[in-house]
Amino acid sequence: MYLKNKKGITAIVDAMIFIIIISLAVAALYANTGDEEFIMNDASDVSNQLLSSDFRISDLMNTNDSSVVSLTDLLAAAVVTGDSSITDYIVTVLDALTERPDSYLLNLKYSGKVISLGTGDGNPVSGYITNSTVTFGGTLTFELYLY
Repeated sequence: MYLKNKKGITAIVDAMIFIIIISLAVAALYANTGDEEFIMNDASDVSNQLLSSDFRISDLMNTNDSSVVSLTDLLAAAVVTGDSSITDYIVTVLDALTERPDSYLLNLKYSGKVISLGTGDGNPVSGYITNSTVTFGGTLTFELYLY
């Protein structure tokens, strides 16, 4: 078999070598990132992630209302009504984010009422306090301490 034009094969081999080199470079970049363990230990990061979340009411409460509301509004409602479905969900999220169950203390204050979640013991590693405006009026004080 005689090839009239060897430039086509050279281009294909060159492209294959380029693809292999790029694949090895990408593999080398991401080889070490999979073994790192990510643990949230900054209360401001955890707080900002939680408070920037929006939820459907029907996902957390026993209702047919599928309106989307901020977590601030849901937490304020939980403080006023004492609804444990919202606070149970927040406890589950905080346990997952910190990877240490009950290694935090979350105080929620709204309209003169206070709810505390978690039983952090010892000296807090990180703490964060912020006030968030509730859609239906008032301000929710969100205090999170990580232990």
